[in-house]
Amino acid sequence: MLMTSKIDWHLNLGIIYFSILVCHFMAELFSLNEFSFGCRLAGPITLALLYFFSSKKNELTFYLFLTLYVVSNVLFNFRDSFHSFLAVYTFLLLRIFALYIIIVKTKNINALHILTTSFVFLILFFYLASVTDEVSDHELDTLIIQSILISALTGISVMNYFNEENLAHAWLLISTLFFIGLRFIVFIEQFLVESLAHSYSRPISVILSGIAFFAFYKYIITSELEESNIKI
Repeated sequence: MLMTSKIDWHLNLGIIYFSILVCHFMAELFSLNEFSFGCRLAGPITLALLYFFSSKKNELTFYLFLTLYVVSNVLFNFRDSFHSFLAVYTFLLLRIFALYIIIVKTKNINALHILTTSFVFLILFFYLASVTDEVSDHELDTLIIQSILISALTGISVMNYFNEENLAHAWLLISTLFFIGLRFIVFIEQFLVESLAHSYSRPISVILSGIAFFAFYKYIITSELEESNIKI
């Protein structure tokens, strides 16, 4: 009976989460800033509720991760340079925290495999950085750090999936692929085609980010269930 209740919570909150995601997409598409701000708060809170009702462990690290997600979403809602600066560094911290969570959950870390996979994406991101014309030293430093973090995240995700093809690692790989897509969209918006900033890139970023974070939640909860030998 308890399991049925949790499944119902998971289904209902999942529907709510993706409904919020669609609303957020529409809000960005039609520049409804106040509505968009509400969606930025509601999405992470719904994920926190999903985790609360689905997890038997309720680990503090994932709640801290979601807290950083909320803070970055709030800061990204403001378009001025100061808040954008804080938002970028909050998101960098968010990625570092995600890497920490993954490393803790990874049983056998093969540094060579991680470096090999990460190197491919590092070359790609560094190439894109090299072809941009108007990039300040500060923006370049931030871009390099972001490239290293997303490449490391990709490396460890691919290593985990091919070393042990289970559902948890599949969700992690899906999450990483959407984060890579998000990184490309943000890069295009900031440095290549600024005219897309308000028309296409922000709505697309909402979808990519929303699915990436949901898939990361699924990685966390699925890995917990698999560690407990519970069939899902």
